Amino acid sequence: MVPRRLEAQVKYLESNELVVVVGSYVQLFTESQKNFAKLKFPLTDEKIKKQWMVLSPFADPSVMFRKSVYNKTSGYSKHFWPADDVHMWYQLGRLGKLVNMPRVLTKVRWHQGAGSIRSHRKQMKKTWEVHQWAKDHVENPGLQVQLFWVGQYVAGVILPAEFNWSVYRVMKRIIHGLGLAKGFVRRTLAKNKILNKVIVHPKKASFSGT
Repeated sequence: MVPRRLEAQVKYLESNELVVVVGSYVQLFTESQKNFAKLKFPLTDEKIKKQWMVLSPFADPSVMFRKSVYNKTSGYSKHFWPADDVHMWYQLGRLGKLVNMPRVLTKVRWHQGAGSIRSHRKQMKKTWEVHQWAKDHVENPGLQVQLFWVGQYVAGVILPAEFNWSVYRVMKRIIHGLGLAKGFVRRTLAKNKILNKVIVHPKKASFSGT
């Protein structure tokens, strides 16, 4: 954890009563690379719940949640391990709002012995099962999302773990970038609307004589 991480997340939860989980960006590092990769996650509850059927909205080591709300869930499920964290986000998300803070509060060492590497195939199998649970208990996604689940499961079984995780990191960068691009477009359109109200446009001729 970076200095003052706990303080920052506690203050956020104290100031936002409807939020039940707060995570953050994560910095991955290796023995040879201090800044191996930065994982960015959607920030608002709305954006998280638009994506959570496709990609996990949190990095588990970065998360803080309310004990009072956690006690209303069935807890971390041994059955869904090592995708039990994804199952937890679905449970907590049904009970309140989920957010991420837009900065790195946790640094995680990436190495060959990591559980994400050693248990990758099992994780993909259990992620598939968690998604089926979410389909029955959270929301029924469209066909495109379900086809993505199939592709994710097949890739997880057939392809090497390191390759799949590198693709995952690229996907997160693309999705995060698209989110920023959409925000830029919305801001630009809003500015144009304001300008259209301010700029005096010449009157257009019409056949009505006005």
